[in-house]
Amino acid sequence: MGTYRIAVLPGDGIGPEVTAEALKVLRAAEEAFPGLRLECK
Repeated sequence: MGTYRIAVLPGDGIGPEVTAEALKVLRAAEEAFPGLRLECK
């Protein structure tokens, strides 16, 4: 699938709690789809 770079901006109006949960979802997607790599910064 490839590597995708994602900018993560906690506190951009949604709050750091939502950002943390969204990162968990992205990590689960990486596990579910072999070959998918997400670089979150």
